[in-house]
Amino acid sequence: MDLPKGGKVMDLPKEILERITWKETKRTTDPELPTIVRIAPIVKECEQGCGKIIYEHQGYTLAKRVTPVNYWQNMCKVCKKYKNPNTGEYNCSLAELNAILKPNFVKKHK
Repeated sequence: MDLPKGGKVMDLPKEILERITWKETKRTTDPELPTIVRIAPIVKECEQGCGKIIYEHQGYTLAKRVTPVNYWQNMCKVCKKYKNPNTGEYNCSLAELNAILKPNFVKKHK
């Protein structure tokens, strides 16, 4: 961790302090406040289960669909894949998802 020299900086949580890059201060007679250049992102695996590594806030879209049948459509915003209703994993394209749901549509209209 590259903390600026000279005493207590701020009361920041340790998990944030470890990700901070500080601006290099020059040795002059005028005091200079420590300046943050950047805070490194938290790198982790996608929480939706798609297996991708993410560097930003993630999420998913949830929408009620009626075609080909009534169902809730989940899409991971990281990998842009849809949740497979059979396995619960985010591994389907929209065409694959519709192919999985198509037999349910045929059964419904017989």
